[in-house]
Amino acid sequence: MKLLLDNLDILLFALVVATLGAVVGLGIGSGAKASASALERAETSSAALDSALETDRFQKTELATELAGLTNTAQGIRTGWSEGPRPKDLAAGLFYHPGSLTDAKDGRELEIRFQAPRALEIEPLVGGIRVTWELNNLSTVVANGFVLYRKSGDEKSSALVKLGAEAREYFDRAVQPGTLYSYEVTAVSSDPVLARLQQSESPRSRAVHARPKRDYEVALLDWIPAEKRARVMIRKFSDGVWHEKQFDAREDTDLGQKDVGSGVDYRTNCHIQKITSGVEFVEQSRLEVLFDIAGRVLFDEEGKLRRRETTYIRERQVVTLEYRNELGQKEKLILKR
Repeated sequence: MKLLLDNLDILLFALVVATLGAVVGLGIGSGAKASASALERAETSSAALDSALETDRFQKTELATELAGLTNTAQGIRTGWSEGPRPKDLAAGLFYHPGSLTDAKDGRELEIRFQAPRALEIEPLVGGIRVTWELNNLSTVVANGFVLYRKSGDEKSSALVKLGAEAREYFDRAVQPGTLYSYEVTAVSSDPVLARLQQSESPRSRAVHARPKRDYEVALLDWIPAEKRARVMIRKFSDGVWHEKQFDAREDTDLGQKDVGSGVDYRTNCHIQKITSGVEFVEQSRLEVLFDIAGRVLFDEEGKLRRRETTYIRERQVVTLEYRNELGQKEKLILKR
């Protein structure tokens, strides 16, 4: 409506309304001169309105009925001053100008609605995040494609990828475990009216957030106290396959690194804080074979070896590797031997 008022002088707007009420509503006039003057003003106003409505007719407005009457003022004056029959009025609320009538005859919507895609959902997976959405059936224009926006950490949201009209999902592999990602999606259209309005991209959908699932596993294999280093096995998911490789681990270092030979990135975004070694005493049980005084093995009546359960205490080494994971949370790896 703002565009309409920008194109139509307020005083002229009021004059046209007065003309319509006095001349068309009463169906009378005061002569050929008055008729020509009223017709000239009405046609001037209608031309301005038609120009504005080339855009405004596609937008919602509370003054649809008033606009309909104003854009039909010239025809109303002609009818009022002529002896011919008044043409049958169209339904109230339509914008009565050539563009609208053509659209209506061709079965097109008179109002353009370009809504954001709906039902945006994300599924965190190992190695990436799957993003899905649906076409918004409230839109009245054809979507020619989609733009997926992503925000990670403290970064600003930016276009991640442009997709075709048939796309309804995207698997984002360029993610890091522990990082929170936010996604939005828009539809794009080549509709000429939207192009004139510079609105060829719909509003963004609601934002959804997720972190990808952990794409690694770590196991503590060995501890070499003389060198103050541990040996760990890292399994890393890459290109749809789990890979594994052993690495040295020392305090105040990161778990894993890129492997130049295989091209697999074994980094885990985990940082080792402390490695300690100690002992613990454990109670264990075992079956022992019984012997007689002469050292001969004893058998029962069925000829089976006679055994008894013996409980004993033994000492074993316990190695603990403490680290902060990709979320900054404390975790431990424990090796007992």
